[in-house]
Amino acid sequence: MASAENNGASSHPSSTGATTKTTVVDGINAGLIISTTETIRLFLAGASAGVELSDDLKELASSLSDHPTVPYKHLRSVWIGSNPATRPDLMGLLSGSNFVFCSPKSREKSEELKARLRKLEEASERKAYDELVKDITPRKPVDEPFSSYKDQMGFGLCDGVVKP
Repeated sequence: MASAENNGASSHPSSTGATTKTTVVDGINAGLIISTTETIRLFLAGASAGVELSDDLKELASSLSDHPTVPYKHLRSVWIGSNPATRPDLMGLLSGSNFVFCSPKSREKSEELKARLRKLEEASERKAYDELVKDITPRKPVDEPFSSYKDQMGFGLCDGVVKP
């Protein structure tokens, strides 16, 4: 039957006590994941040894009892399949466990975006370098017409002499 696997993702405690992990069952995301407590471990171990469960549920309970996290869907399947007179109440079973949130898959950047980001990064680096060395490098000539007083006077004289 299906077994839960931890894909080697790292755990990160959050402010609520939940952790971030990726748990995959049969190659797909298993939905709501909860951390395994001692109560859950004991229940799963007892269910795997019990006689009232089907072989599939026994195998599932056995495989889940060793993992630090358990898909809620599978835990509930084992809980529902077990004898109502001997199983713990669901609230007591889940007491003390935390939700485990799976990180979403990061989006791939398009080639066009990567090229644009490289271009912007190069322009930013060039601007930062120019700012850094502005005191020790000669100024670039500015090719604006009439940017100096001399250019303006020369044009004015030429205009006055040529057009009498």
